[in-house]
Amino acid sequence: MQKHFILFLAMVVLLPVAKLAADSALPATPAPNISALRAQADANNAAAQNDLGEAYEKGLGVETSYVEAFRLYRKAAAQGNAKAEANLGTFYERGLVIALNYPEAMRLYKLSAAHGNVEAKARMGRMYEYGRGVTQDFAQAMRLCSEASEQGSSLGSACVGWMYTKGHGVDKADYKEAMQWFQKAIERGDSWGLGSAGIANTFLTGWGVNENVNRRGGLTWATKAAELGDSTSPVWIARLYLKGKGGVSKDEKEGVRWLKKAAERGDVEGQLLLGQLYEAGTGVERDYAASARWYKAALSRADGEPALRKEVTGKIESLGGRANLGVGLDPLFVPAEQASAAQPLPSANPGQGTNPVAGANAGGAKAHIVSTPDGAEITVDGKFIGSTPSDVTLSLGEHQIKVSLGGHEWSRSMLITPGIINIRADLGGSAQPVQASLPQAPPPDAYNTLLGAAVAHWNNKQVSEAQQDVARLIGSDPNRWEGYAIAGKIEQALGKLPEAKLAYEQAMALAPAEAKGTIANVLQQINAKLAQ
Repeated sequence: MQKHFILFLAMVVLLPVAKLAADSALPATPAPNISALRAQADANNAAAQNDLGEAYEKGLGVETSYVEAFRLYRKAAAQGNAKAEANLGTFYERGLVIALNYPEAMRLYKLSAAHGNVEAKARMGRMYEYGRGVTQDFAQAMRLCSEASEQGSSLGSACVGWMYTKGHGVDKADYKEAMQWFQKAIERGDSWGLGSAGIANTFLTGWGVNENVNRRGGLTWATKAAELGDSTSPVWIARLYLKGKGGVSKDEKEGVRWLKKAAERGDVEGQLLLGQLYEAGTGVERDYAASARWYKAALSRADGEPALRKEVTGKIESLGGRANLGVGLDPLFVPAEQASAAQPLPSANPGQGTNPVAGANAGGAKAHIVSTPDGAEITVDGKFIGSTPSDVTLSLGEHQIKVSLGGHEWSRSMLITPGIINIRADLGGSAQPVQASLPQAPPPDAYNTLLGAAVAHWNNKQVSEAQQDVARLIGSDPNRWEGYAIAGKIEQALGKLPEAKLAYEQAMALAPAEAKGTIANVLQQINAKLAQ
């Protein structure tokens, strides 16, 4: 098998592009039986929930939905499913659906590894290689990835291969050695496509194995890697379409489509390039607000990379007044009392179905309650009101707020005053009550003032002003759903359905239960139109 693979690889690298076969060597990833998986997942089968989540994340047999994947991973992880714990960790590592959180990603990887998932050990190794939430340590990264590979992990094998290409944890870069590891990853199933991505990059760059660049071979393997879930290979595919190379005609719209795949998967290069295309109007209608969103997303992932931070910051500053930043996504369903004198967009009936302690009168205060780890129970004055993360409206006055999970408890007596309150409970310590400090809340009514301004500008058909208001709104508090929903409403009205879908999905992930039904209906309409 090994000799056949090496011979095939050598032939593909050395043969002229004109003689290269299509991708007959790469069978398509079969779609799972979605109906059967869904029935099992609905019956609370953790393995089925994880597998269905992977289908939604990769778009296998269903339309890609990171929100649905995240929901299913959480349900499976709550039952101790090791694969789901690791998959959930990648969402925190990449900032998909939920805020970027490297410590939480590492915690989930460690938990998954402790439950017997060797792939999670490889993911821990990558965290050490890139210094994500831990001190960068190539030796530790190589040790973890090698151990994972020895235990049968395809991801571990691919990670070792990538480290050889960069000389990380070894004496020097060794591309031929790297190829052996990529081969091993592919023979083991190549979970998440890192092995295929390694070979794709070899074809696209020549990478020390052969000086000749074979872009068509690179496109073949990059497409396979993207299909398996790799977040970087869509960027390479996009570049080929944008330049008309690799045996494909120049197609800027197709390039943008692939860049969106990378950007939505949390790839920082994809986010940066997509921001540039929106700013220039290449392959898409020029949209400075969208450009700002993707630049800001890239900036949030540029920690530890000063050169990249400088580049992205420069891009953001160059936009100047053309797009007021803030970034995240946008809102739609605005309770009337939050919209000032402006005519509100469709309301989510804020008082309907809420807990008695979470009154929705105008004199209340909005509390955004999160915990580490999430999934903890929230009680207010002894009454259960939901699980973290949640947004609740509390009546003014003193309340006893308790957040608990698995014997760990955070409790505090708080005087609730008008405005916005962010409550973060750290449950990672001892089983004794732990009190967490609260981030300083923004000035009272600042968020609602921006919200009202956005609605007013939109109703007056001042689209650019409304977009700028929304950008400020999300920047002022990226953990609130309303800004994302309004952004979705605007993008939808402008006919930008993919952007609207992304905004609404982020709103769905943050919205309270009483708003989710309305957002789900809108998403269903958008998905139907996109499928036409």
